[in-house]
Amino acid sequence: MRSIAILLAAAIALFTVHTATALDQKLYGLNYTPRKGQDYMPLKKRCKNATEIDADLAKIHALTDRLRIYSLTDCNTAALVIPAAQRANLSIWVGLWVGPNNTVYAEEKAAFTSLVAKGLVNNNTLGVHVASEAIYRKDINVSQAITNYNEIKQILHDADVYIPVTVTDIADTYIAYPQLTKAVDIISANSFPFWENVVPEVASQSMYNRMYPLMLAAKKYNKKILISETGWATNGSSAGASVASSQAGVTWLNDFYFLAKTVSWDYYWYSSFDQPWRHVEGDNTTADVENYFGLYFNNGTLKPEFATLNFTQRVKIVTKMPVPKQSTAAPVAVATAAPSPVVTDASASPAPVVPSVPVVTASVASNGTNGTEPHKKSKILSILEALIRGWMF
Repeated sequence: MRSIAILLAAAIALFTVHTATALDQKLYGLNYTPRKGQDYMPLKKRCKNATEIDADLAKIHALTDRLRIYSLTDCNTAALVIPAAQRANLSIWVGLWVGPNNTVYAEEKAAFTSLVAKGLVNNNTLGVHVASEAIYRKDINVSQAITNYNEIKQILHDADVYIPVTVTDIADTYIAYPQLTKAVDIISANSFPFWENVVPEVASQSMYNRMYPLMLAAKKYNKKILISETGWATNGSSAGASVASSQAGVTWLNDFYFLAKTVSWDYYWYSSFDQPWRHVEGDNTTADVENYFGLYFNNGTLKPEFATLNFTQRVKIVTKMPVPKQSTAAPVAVATAAPSPVVTDASASPAPVVPSVPVVTASVASNGTNGTEPHKKSKILSILEALIRGWMF
């Protein structure tokens, strides 16, 4: 009788693992695209329909209250996703796609103007980003990015809509072009330790170190930083990148969640669903890891390793300098859209436990005032600190 009870309990536990639909904690936000196929495919195979989008957003609402999209025209995103987000009680951050062909931006701007006129983009909209890594890809230069940004700001101003507008790019772009930091309402930066060949257990410290120059710039110009994309591939491989695995993905989600809390970053996780259209066999323009950044499999099932994650703070960030009050940032680039036909989902593997690693002791500089200015120091100490900073960054 006892053995039957044990088997029954095990069966219930197994059933719970495979039917879990939510995370242990809600995330700030998720990135989403209704794309499901490459450009050359017919519409029904290239883009999700209204029913499919409604199903996706119902699942997303179990993980977050905020959604971020990349385009208004691709796959008729604005017409389908914005109303679906309202039905799902999701707040939305909208984006305009910008590529090397100015026609794309012109179409996106026309769609945006129409949405504002119809009241579908209004003061309840979370914000707007004009381009996603277009400067990094060299599709446009920083001057054009600022011009586009100002045009969208003017459209909103004329309609008495006052929401944050930004240009999404990588942290290095913002650091290289301080005029971009000065121009935008909020710094929107993509940051992926995954692409920097980092061990996931120390990725949060690595990201903090890399982001610190941007945090200082944000403080200087009194700008908040939004991590517009971060994530970790759970399958596949890519030369020069970190190891892609379920355990690594769980570790990064866990540790980034607490890093974001520590430095008060808002963020949008990349991504909600796996996107197996991004890479197919024989495609040498993208690595196969591009298919596997989702929290959900392509079929809408929450990956079991995320479903069973119990968020636990394991790492305390070592801050060599004071943390600026207004912070948030992002480093290296990643994918945002690439083509490739559909393949089947990766099969689920047993849920790993977040590895237990020693807690790193925080070492925050303090000067007896408000924690935002460094100590006055001797010349020798200044030289040593400069050498340390050079090693870190």
